[in-house]
Amino acid sequence: MRRATKYRAVFASVILVSSALLVASAVPTAAENADAQAQSEWNLTVADGYNMSNPQERSTVVTAHITGGDIWQYSLNGTLLYHNDTHDAYWDVDPLPNETNSVVYVATDEVYNESLCHPVGDDDHCIRHIIERANLTTGETEVLYSRVDATDYRQWHDADRIGDSRYIVADMYSDEVFVVNTTTGIVTWEWNLQNNFSLASGGTYPDDWSHTNDVEKLADGRVMLSPRNHDQVLFVDPQTGLQENWTIGADDRFSVLDGQHNPDYFNESAGGPAVVIADSNNDRIIEYARTEDGGWEQSWVWQDERLTWPRDADRLPNGHTLITDTRGGRVVEVDEQGEIVWNLTRESHSEGGYAAYEAERLNTGDESAGGESADSLGLQSRTPDDGSQAESILGDISNSVSSVTPAWIPSYNLLLGSLIVFTALAWFGIELWNAGYRPQQPLVRQ
Repeated sequence: MRRATKYRAVFASVILVSSALLVASAVPTAAENADAQAQSEWNLTVADGYNMSNPQERSTVVTAHITGGDIWQYSLNGTLLYHNDTHDAYWDVDPLPNETNSVVYVATDEVYNESLCHPVGDDDHCIRHIIERANLTTGETEVLYSRVDATDYRQWHDADRIGDSRYIVADMYSDEVFVVNTTTGIVTWEWNLQNNFSLASGGTYPDDWSHTNDVEKLADGRVMLSPRNHDQVLFVDPQTGLQENWTIGADDRFSVLDGQHNPDYFNESAGGPAVVIADSNNDRIIEYARTEDGGWEQSWVWQDERLTWPRDADRLPNGHTLITDTRGGRVVEVDEQGEIVWNLTRESHSEGGYAAYEAERLNTGDESAGGESADSLGLQSRTPDDGSQAESILGDISNSVSSVTPAWIPSYNLLLGSLIVFTALAWFGIELWNAGYRPQQPLVRQ
């Protein structure tokens, strides 16, 4: 009896202490509540000889959707120029043409007003998708277009300006892309993935089937889009439809793409056709070049030991690549040799959280529009040493767990929660054993 009392005390202590730590980690400290500035601070390191001229002009805008959205603007030397957390989440951000310090971004807010929308389920809420303009100098914002949908997770991630008052939208809710006149609200063109792919492909239908997270109108009039859950980058001719012979990747062909984000296209004048892609679940930035026989081949890849679930990569006019390392908690600029020369990190949110969704270097062109392909620049690929293979496997496991876990739950809390569950199960099993139960078919007490 004394031995039974001891193991019960040990199990009870583990559960109580872990539960206390779990509760404590979920409650913000007074300092965290009082110091809003600390929530916005990133740390910057730069390589020797890095070009720091005109630090204000070549600023970097970063968006995030942690447990409350954020958009930051940092100068090249790390000075915070702008911060806003009005919306629940901030996604794609693009510079406005002919303006040096204004951007357009996609943001989302939770909606609980049932006069506007009825949620899908009793415990759900609706989402307002917003295309908003912001002057980062004055702080002035203007909603250009918005729509409310009955879902709490299929949120718009991207909308690209294609003319005055005209935007092309990646509509994750309806599994389509469409063009809308933001002045009149009239949709002038749309293309739906459900008409072109089996509902057995991609993610779970209808919950989160395509997860189309990016759309881009190319200079030749075609549309490039990224259905993440189909592991493909697609090309669509607005007149004739899907160009299957241009598709990069295939459903569940993870060696090519796995849950990708934000592809950028290089046309012939920029050394293409080529596409640079944040290959998120493979923890790498990869570029594919079009071959003479009409296929695609890998032309460049970049990853290091820390890169975990990146979601954006922009080729800059200086030949460098700006990478958003979401779960690595940083935004890095790598040079032609693959060396990190500019490193903006947010350590306090890098562990288990979404530190950033996208980064945009202002006055360098929209995304990769001012850059060239890897082949044209002769970029050197970089991959981790063989010794990091185990670390990479652990990263894959972390990505798999995180994909089914809410973004606001850090890995520390997951560890504590798992410890509580496993301890309780072990305790229960030992109690059954001591009571005389043995694993049999059927289960009986001896």
